[in-house]
Amino acid sequence: MARRLGLRVQIVVSLAVLLGIALSSMGFLVLALVRATVVSQGVEQATVVARALATDLDRARASSGRLEEVAERALGAAGVDEIAVWDAAGHESLHVSLPGRRGRLADAGPHVAVAAEVLVEGPGPPRLVAVRPLTDPRGVVAIDVSLQEPLETLDRLRRMTVLYVCVAAIALLVFGFVAMTRLIVRPVTALRHAAERVAAGLLDTRVPVEGGSEMADLAHSFNLMTARLREQQAELERKLGELEQKTRDLEAVQSHLVRSAKLASVGQLAAGVAHEIGNPVSAILGFCEILAAGDVPADEARDFVLRMTKEAERMNRIIRDLLDYARPTREAVSELDGCDLGSVVEDSTSLLAPQKNFREVDVERVIPENLPRVRGSRERLTQVLVNLLINAADAMGGQGLVRVGAESIEGFTGPDGAEVSRAVRVKVADSGPGIPSEMLTRVFDPFFTTKEPGLGTGLGLAVCQGLVAAMGGVINAENDPAGGAVFTIVLPAVD
Repeated sequence: MARRLGLRVQIVVSLAVLLGIALSSMGFLVLALVRATVVSQGVEQATVVARALATDLDRARASSGRLEEVAERALGAAGVDEIAVWDAAGHESLHVSLPGRRGRLADAGPHVAVAAEVLVEGPGPPRLVAVRPLTDPRGVVAIDVSLQEPLETLDRLRRMTVLYVCVAAIALLVFGFVAMTRLIVRPVTALRHAAERVAAGLLDTRVPVEGGSEMADLAHSFNLMTARLREQQAELERKLGELEQKTRDLEAVQSHLVRSAKLASVGQLAAGVAHEIGNPVSAILGFCEILAAGDVPADEARDFVLRMTKEAERMNRIIRDLLDYARPTREAVSELDGCDLGSVVEDSTSLLAPQKNFREVDVERVIPENLPRVRGSRERLTQVLVNLLINAADAMGGQGLVRVGAESIEGFTGPDGAEVSRAVRVKVADSGPGIPSEMLTRVFDPFFTTKEPGLGTGLGLAVCQGLVAAMGGVINAENDPAGGAVFTIVLPAVD
């Protein structure tokens, strides 16, 4: 970017232009007035000389004197260079002049009016021609008066005026330069340097209060501004310190809450495990005590063994569900290629159709043909859908309608907070009574179930949530305003 002219240079240049215009105009006006005055005085003097010469010539004629002597005595006086006399017929009767000046009045007689003054401009210095009448005999006398001497004086005055104007302009410019440097430029420069120091973070910078009233006010305002900035910075640092302390306190509280939540989760999990495994263990121990006591018929002993086997299988199932819940990622990420959601839904419903609990359940599938493939494990996605379908059938008591629909959507936020551009949304809705509103936030908690004791472990939905999260998706539950529960799964689509 081109460097701009400084304030001092701009003001000096502007002042020089203004001074040049003002002083030049004044000089030209003064010289014009002086020239007009010189010419006016010359005309007046030539008129007086011409009138006196006409009187002297009339007297000389009356006394038969020599007119040449009278005319020659007038030469050189008051700048008279040439004298000529004409009679009434226009014939020249007398003509005298200084050496080298003859000839300029040769043709003036017939053409110059009586009693007139004419300023003649031509080659050489300007001159005046003054004409006065003669009475006896009648005629005219004309004199040629040179203005060379007064005009030369005027030229010297013009040169002196130009010199004075230049000297005065230079003096004024120097004075203005010094005054502006002291009153404006120096305070402004100090303010600029101070502003740069403030911008660099040195808020204790002050500028001297000097210069004119406006500059002093500006410096005072600048110092007041820096003082306010220091106060605000101190206040900001104080608040920042308080915020940092509160942040540390909040982190400590959050860490405590996280530990408490972990302990609560562990406690809840332990209580659930103790409850779910405690019942079959108690049953097995009871059967073992009966068998150990002896005297048990063979048929009854066989029945006890079958019951013990059933309770052991129940504990084994609980342990497998716990493993699925605790390690969903390790098992689900083994296959994360794209899978066809339509075929997964078909396999899941076909797998459950022969079961007793689904004989009076209608499953309605709404799967578009152009649905994109989803990122996930086919086996685990089938496990999730089967679990949701079984829960729906249980909620409806083995009778009702289950709708399984899917659609492509644009963008959603994954469980890790990452934005996904394309996704597939799957909804499993039943016509059952729905989920009590106070339980909606707990349906994915481990060991939480709304089923009768012994009919569920409460780990199914928790495992489903872990499997869906491992595939980069989310799952949530809600109630349909028309009735029934709706479980929604959103999974990333494969590009």
